[in-house]
Order: sequence, then C-alpha cells, then structure tokens
Amino acid sequence: MAQARLYAGSGAAAISVLTDQKYFRGALEDLIAVRAAVDVPLLRKEFILEEYQLWESRAAGADAVLLIVAALPGGELRDLHDAAKGIGLATLVEVHTEAELERAVDLGAPVIGVNNRNLHTLETSLEPSLALLPRIPRAHTAVSESGIFTRADVEARGPGRGARRPRRRRPRACPGRARQGPGAGAPRVIRVKICGITSIEDARGAVEAGADALGFIFVEKTPRYVAPRAAAAIIAQLPPFVTAVGIFWDHAPAHVKAVAAEARLGALQFHGDEKPEDLTAYDLPVIKTIKLPPASTIEGLPEYRVSEGFQVLSFSKVAAAVLLDTAVRWSEGEIREPLEWRHAARIVATHGSRPRPKVILSGGLTPENVAQAIAIVKPYGVDVNSGVEARPGVKDHDKVRRFLAAARSVSA
Repeated sequence: MAQARLYAGSGAAAISVLTDQKYFRGALEDLIAVRAAVDVPLLRKEFILEEYQLWESRAAGADAVLLIVAALPGGELRDLHDAAKGIGLATLVEVHTEAELERAVDLGAPVIGVNNRNLHTLETSLEPSLALLPRIPRAHTAVSESGIFTRADVEARGPGRGARRPRRRRPRACPGRARQGPGAGAPRVIRVKICGITSIEDARGAVEAGADALGFIFVEKTPRYVAPRAAAAIIAQLPPFVTAVGIFWDHAPAHVKAVAAEARLGALQFHGDEKPEDLTAYDLPVIKTIKLPPASTIEGLPEYRVSEGFQVLSFSKVAAAVLLDTAVRWSEGEIREPLEWRHAARIVATHGSRPRPKVILSGGLTPENVAQAIAIVKPYGVDVNSGVEARPGVKDHDKVRRFLAAARSVSA
C-alpha cells in the first residue's frame, strides 16, 4: 500500500490496480486494500467478461473498470459498457488494433486506451500507441497503456502523436469518483444509503433502485426499530455489494457487538454522544453522526462552524465517514427540519483534512431536493429515511427510485 500512497501523494489522478491472478498475480483483495489506503479514483484492471464482475468491482471500491475490445465480441462489449454506466462505474475501453479502435469509437466510449502489450504473447511495444493515438477523435480521452519505462517513452506519445505532454501540476481526476480535495467538484458517483429498512420488500426495492447501503435502526421505541433477528433475515438476502449498516444511539459496546454479530452487519452508525475514543472498540467500519442546529437557528451562530468542524476533524481520524444531520432527537418527534446546506458546505470545505474525510449528508432530503443539496454541499454520499416513505417504517418504492435517479443525475 506504500506504493499506492506514493502515487496519490505525488499527484496521480487515478490508480490502476491489477486483480487478475492467472497472468499478473493480482487479487481482488489488492483493490480493497488500495481503496482503504487512498482516496483517488481506482481502475480495476481485470478481464471483465460478465456483469457480476461489475457489481463485484463496485463493491470492492473501484470507480472504473477495464473493458478489452478483443475479449468482448459482438454485442457483449456494448452490454457491459451500458451495464457499467448504469451502476455508476466509468470504463476504460482498451484497443490494440485499428479495427478494435473503430469499435470503441462507434461505442461512444468516453475513455479509450491503447494497449502496448500484445495479449497473445504478453510482449510490449510502443508501436500500437504511436499508430493509434493520433486516430482517436478529440471527443474521446486517449490513454497509452503498458510498456512505459522511461521519460523518452512518455515523450514519444507527446504533442503531434495524440497525447498531451506530461505537466508537473496535478492533473484532473479521470472519470470515476472525482478527487475530494480543495476546489474539487461533487463525487462522480454519489454513494446512497436508504435508512429505516424494516421489511424484505423495502430492501429489495432499494437494491433494485441502485442503493449502495441499507440502514437498520436498532434504537428501541422508534417507529423504524427492527429486531436483530428480523434484520438478519433481511440482510441474509442482500447481494454482497450492498452494505448493511446498523444504527445505534448510546448503546453499550457489548450490545452493539452482539447485535452486529447476530444481524451480520457490514458497518455501524452512531447517533448518540459517543466520543472519538469510543469508536475504536469495533472491528467494523464506523459512521458517526454530527448533529447540526436546525436551519432556522443557524444564522448568527458562527461558533457552530468551529465546533462542528472540529468534530468532523476529530471523528474522521477514527471513523470511516461522518454524517451531518439535524439536531432534532428522535425522542422529540419525527418531524425533521431540512439541513442548512450552505452551513454544511462550509464545514465540508473549511474543515477537511488531507485526505479529506468522507462526509455523508442527511436531514430533510427528498427526491425533489437531493440534487440541489448535492450540488451545494458536494458530499461523499447521501442518507435518506423519511423522505422516501409512505408512512413511518414503510418505504414508497417510487420515491426511492426517484431519489436514486436524482442523486445519480448530479454525480453523472
């Protein structure tokens, strides 16, 4: 992982991770480990032949996948290209000959790579890039792959041969999730969590709509409470690329661990008065909620910028993500005020660290306003509960679909 951190720290716009075991001795676990180590977009470099590999790639943390024209005859290339786009994965469409390049251009692939490695002999030569890069239309981003060992190799693909000369300044991020750093835009793929799941029907509806995570509330005496055994039955039927998140509120660590084991949770979310040191007791990824004041009281309270920003910074050192929500406690009723998005945006922009903590936006989100919220705050993900319900504890599947579509429209 030291190599990945070196790439990211040196300004790499993206990192390619080999996961093919047979020819290149890679593994999917390598991608998972690199994802945990860096925050730049990741390309899974693998022989992608089936749609399940796309879901597998996204679950492992990839932002883009490699589609090799030579390995995908007929309509298989277009089918996988469209399927990847549908689940929020960018693609690098790889060619080696002029005929393959024509297929990639006809496909409308945004990013086309010329592989200098002959896949039959595994030998490398600069000739494919020298011949094909100038033929790639300017509407497509061109990439030269493999066989690059020296500065002269890079310069051979410079101006006049279809590629840009390397620059010392940090390049723009490639398609996939954009770098979350100062001045960066919204992530390419917004992660979406549907919270308050109480039935298998609602879980299936959220998964089919494209949710990345489902939230199960283990806070007693709330309308959306679900017993650990009932949650376990639902979670057992979820596909592996959907994360089951358990929501807790000032519960004892022993209780949290017991529920997590019984329900087979993939992550934990805490909404109480937990301190950073309290979150180090768990083996699962942790999300910590930071409660912001209601929108009507934010103006004139500049001290909140300092206190909440400090919390984001403190919790990001031990939590996988922080969630910004309103300060209304569930025990005080279920009417939720919309989050003051400009206030949240200031916190995200001003109090980020390097790498910037992953911030999830919640509070008052609906299918009608989530796109605006994402555009203003530029979060890593969004979390919705009552905004997509027919009544407390029961999801409106049409609202769920519209919410996912609106969130993805901004990130795309």
